[in-house]
Order: sequence, then structure tokens, then C-alpha cells
Amino acid sequence: MKILMFGRGVISTLYGWALEKAGNEVDFYVRPGRAADFGSSVDVDIRDGRASSKGKPVQENWPITLREDLEPDHDYDLIIVSVNHDQLDSAVDFLQPRVGGATILIFNNVWADPAAAISRLPREQVAWGFPGGGGGFDVTTLHGGFAKSIFLGDIDGSSRTDRHRVVRELFTKAGFSISDIADFRSWLWFHFILDAGIMVGWLRMGSFDALVRSRPALKEVVRLVREMIPVLTAKGGTS
Repeated sequence: MKILMFGRGVISTLYGWALEKAGNEVDFYVRPGRAADFGSSVDVDIRDGRASSKGKPVQENWPITLREDLEPDHDYDLIIVSVNHDQLDSAVDFLQPRVGGATILIFNNVWADPAAAISRLPREQVAWGFPGGGGGFDVTTLHGGFAKSIFLGDIDGSSRTDRHRVVRELFTKAGFSISDIADFRSWLWFHFILDAGIMVGWLRMGSFDALVRSRPALKEVVRLVREMIPVLTAKGGTS
């Protein structure tokens, strides 16, 4: 399959690496002028959780292909969008006239109503998912990893399309397992408030390691998430 990763962020790079290693052709779209900044390779220092629960260590210099343009008549089969939630509108604006025949996998958190957020894209070409990994860049080196499982979800019947099935098959063939989420709209919103609670705890404790080692701090995260549940309900979600 020919795949375009939208951006060269942590999630795009992690899963772009995994999908290319599984035999797919993977390119990265970056904003004009950014290809020279990123360079033609990534130093990968990650743990691949498809092999074991602890993750198989991987260290390599991975050559990548960057492109700064996307013509409407491109031949990509799949475009994977994993951006910050506040960048989704601009990503949709860019892709709307350039979708072509590709499936668009939205692979990030969304706080707006998901269907409304991508309404300018052909609904029948959109699939919904969420990664099971993360990390960060230390200059040119990607540190992080991913679990064996990814999440695929249904929003207004999206899981019943051929596009969804193609995405499912792609990740399954690449060695991932799939966790299916029936009400993906509510799941995304709950995940969003969960992240908010964790970030408050992280900031208060000074690091993620300090947070997970502190029982009182974790209890505070749980309390914060519970207090935000009414917000989720007010938006029409279920907890």
C-alpha cells in the first residue's frame, strides 16, 4: 500500500516506520521549507511492542522520504493524519481539495464533534483510529515506542465501510492487534479529559515518572477526571 503520513511528528514517525517495515511504501508530507530542517533520515531509538509486552528495542538510522507538496491527482491509497487536536482544522483545510481517491485515517484525539471536525472531507473516505504509542524527539533522535494494540472506532457507521476494513487489514498484516470501540465519539472525549487530568498531575509532580510513583498524585488525577465527566455528558457523550 502507498501511504502518506501527514506531518513528521512522533506518532507519524513511529507508525510510518512500522508500516514501512511491513512492506508498505511510506512518505511524509511536511510544510514547505521543513524538509531541509528535518533531514533525510531519523535516528530511531524505540521499543516495538508487537513482539513482546516489554517491547523489542530498536536502534537504527531510518532513511525517510519527505515531500512538501500534494497534488489532487496523487496515487496514495491512505493518508494518516495524526496532529494535535488544535491543528486538525488546518489539516482538513489542506486535504479537502487533495483527498483524491485516498482513505483518510484520523489517528489523533478530537475534542470537537468528530463528524463536524472532518465535515469538509468525503465522509465515506474517512476512517477513525487512535495509536497505542508515544514518545518524543531529542534533537534528531526519536525516543518512544508503541504497544501491540491500536484502536479503531465507529462514528456514525464509519466502521461498516470498506475503507475501515482496509485500514484494519493494513494494521493487522503489520503485526498489530485491533481494539474495537463502538462509540468512538465518547471514547475520544473521555480520552481527552483523561489526558487533561494526567497533564495536571504531570505538571504538579514535575515528571511523568514522579506522577506514576505517587499514589496520592494518581488519586488526584482520578478525582479530576471524575469532576470532568459532567462536561463529557453535556457534550452528549457517555462515560
